[in-house]
Amino acid sequence: MQSMLSLALIVCLLPFPAAAHEASPGPIDAQTGSRDEGNRDPRLRIDSPRDGAVVAPGETLQVTVSSPNRTRFDGIVIVMEDPIYGDYGAIPASLPARFAIKIPKDIAPGSYSVSAMAGRAGGELVVAVIEVDIERREMPRAISSRNYPAGFSLLFEKKGETRDIELLGDFGNGDVVLVTESSRVTFESSDTAVATVNTSGTITAVGKGHAAVVAWYGPRDRGIKASFPVEVR
Repeated sequence: MQSMLSLALIVCLLPFPAAAHEASPGPIDAQTGSRDEGNRDPRLRIDSPRDGAVVAPGETLQVTVSSPNRTRFDGIVIVMEDPIYGDYGAIPASLPARFAIKIPKDIAPGSYSVSAMAGRAGGELVVAVIEVDIERREMPRAISSRNYPAGFSLLFEKKGETRDIELLGDFGNGDVVLVTESSRVTFESSDTAVATVNTSGTITAVGKGHAAVVAWYGPRDRGIKASFPVEVR
């Protein structure tokens, strides 16, 4: 999930006539596995998209919320992480309700939470949460580090020291975005006895020597890569 503090709210208050707000195109097919841990309460359920669904920047994400056991609510709020903003023209009187959320074209790829929050009489709040994976349809022309120039050797003075790779994707025509959190990005170390790297691009010094950390965007047979030299003293 992207680590952002501010939230964008799509508000839906219930005492108005039922309506469904739709937009096109809808989300693309899911490419990641369903987690679903936060979407099991029978009182409130996000029916679509499925948990782990993939949607592209610039497209419209359709969110449908229902109550499988027909619980009555005083109001509903859809909450997503900044910088995703919603179109909340629909104000239904009952569930199911549908919302259209425009995904910004310049958003950084990665996992973003979608939360439905519904209030009941007496102040009880019922919450359903899924995650969507926002990914570019096209491959970048190149990937590089935002915090280390090309050819720069990452020097570690002691075991346990860490460095973070912030990976940029260049999609052409000045379209450069941070792709470190993308599900299409993987990292590997040429020698784990010298340095290891986790899925977020954090390199940890293990032992003296030289190694290379390689970042991949896309599958190995047709993806692109960038290599970062590592030295541990």
